Amino acid sequence: MSRVIRYASLEDAKILGKIHSESLKAAFKNIIPDDVLNEDFSIERRTAQRARRFYEKMGFNYDDTVQIIDMGKELRELRYIKV
Repeated sequence: MSRVIRYASLEDAKILGKIHSESLKAAFKNIIPDDVLNEDFSIERRTAQRARRFYEKMGFNYDDTVQIIDMGKELRELRYIKV
């Protein structure tokens, strides 16, 4: 069986967010209340953080601009600019 090691790409953000979320939930189970674990360590939140780190690593900076989009659920779009 062969293995390939590569740099993560933006397409990997969701699965990396899931891995990070589930790992933190398992590590802090019975230490941190479940409602806090489910909110603060949610897959969506972990994925968003990984995506931000990816953009910053690629030379983009968040410029404090937030656009609210309502699609039945409020979405916050953050603007990044290339520096």
